[in-house]
This record gives sequence, structure tokens and C-alpha cells, in this order.
Amino acid sequence: MSTEMDGLKRDRVLNSYKILAAHFVEKNSIEGGSKVRITREWERGENGCSCSFFPNDMSIGDEFTVEEEVLSYDNEILVRTGFSRTLHIPFFAIELISNAFIHKITIDDEDIKLTQVQYDYIVSEISKFN
Repeated sequence: MSTEMDGLKRDRVLNSYKILAAHFVEKNSIEGGSKVRITREWERGENGCSCSFFPNDMSIGDEFTVEEEVLSYDNEILVRTGFSRTLHIPFFAIELISNAFIHKITIDDEDIKLTQVQYDYIVSEISKFN
């Protein structure tokens, strides 16, 4: 009976983690291209996260860019390193530095978010007509 109860407890923790991770992403408007900073170390299984322990090649304060697919299959934040690696980071160990989409244009009552690169490209293309 205790094994069954342990399984139910584990499922509740994982489901809660999934809900909290999605809420964190939505509340902070984290999207692909956003910049995040590591704020603390973690251990596998802490608060329901399933990602590995704090990697040796990372330090508190390191900054990363969030992948286009923000959440992994196990509800961790996906970030890319300078070495073309993708890391899984628990939401509770990061803070948002900047959002990728810093410009907004409205076309036909639809808001479109643009990164700085996209915005600069549009401005340069429009300037060709002036």
C-alpha cells in the first residue's frame, strides 16, 4: 500500500511542478530568445524537477538564451549554451533578464511582437523606399 501512496504523492508533486513551471513562463512572458540568469544551484528531484544536478560547467550568475521551444518534455526551461548545447534548467533556479520581443507593431488590429533583429530588418527595408 505504501508503494501505491508513494506513487500518488510523486504524481501530485510532478503535476504541481508542471503547473508551476507553465505559470512561471506565462507570468514572466518567457519566450524563445529571452535571456535568463541562473540564480541558485539545485539537486535532481528538488521541488519535483527531474533535470540533473547543477552542472559543474555552470555558475550562479551565468546568462543563457531560452530555446524556441521554451519548456522541455519534463517541464524544464530549455536554454542554449555557447557550445551549441541545450540545458534543462528548473524554473525556480532562474530569473528573466530580458524578453526577446521588445518591439510591438499592430497590423489590422493584431499585435505582432518583434525581436530587435526583426525590427532593425524591417526598418532597414522600409528606409529603402524613402
